[in-house]
Amino acid sequence: MLSAFEQRISADIASRHHALVQALASWVAVPSGRGHKPALDEMRGMLVDRLVKLGAVPAETPGAKAPTWLREGPTSTGESPPFVGCRRRRDDANAHILLCGHIDTVHDPSGAFRTLSIASDGNKATGPGCADMKGGLLVAIAALEALAGAGAPISWSFAIVSDEETGTFHADAALREESARGYTHGLVFEPALPDGRLVIARPGSGQIMIASRVR
Repeated sequence: MLSAFEQRISADIASRHHALVQALASWVAVPSGRGHKPALDEMRGMLVDRLVKLGAVPAETPGAKAPTWLREGPTSTGESPPFVGCRRRRDDANAHILLCGHIDTVHDPSGAFRTLSIASDGNKATGPGCADMKGGLLVAIAALEALAGAGAPISWSFAIVSDEETGTFHADAALREESARGYTHGLVFEPALPDGRLVIARPGSGQIMIASRVR
């Protein structure tokens, strides 16, 4: 049973359904796969703009250099994308939440898979990065907007990562530093499980290079 406050939040988000679908379509159309810098910059700028409107203060950290042995993607410029933390603190908040998400995808920015399509029943959307994780980013921002509209005294920061799909080499140090700033909760908006259940853990991976010398 939803409380009156929760019902207000749900109604606000439901009333913005069309605008949120339009926003998702515009984000999916930004080809931010494989380190494509112009699209990453555009996507990052759109997120920061919405968060600033909620009172957040953005702090950009230059991306660290990736290991010399790491091969860049075929469309990458080789540049280190920046990490951005958008922080909104309130002295009357009893919790400080870190929200985190990535703006890059695995899709070829020059490929034909570029647009959002909605199933006839309205329950399924398909597009590059639609679920992983531009849809998740939109869910997070829509929730923050609804909470702000309801006057909820929350304190939060939003960590925007540009290279999650390629190993987070550029953002690793900045993300670790941001997560150590005394947050009480952390939320990552990756896709849910196929049956809709909340994801509470993900498998990790590592990349190594083994070099041998022939004597």
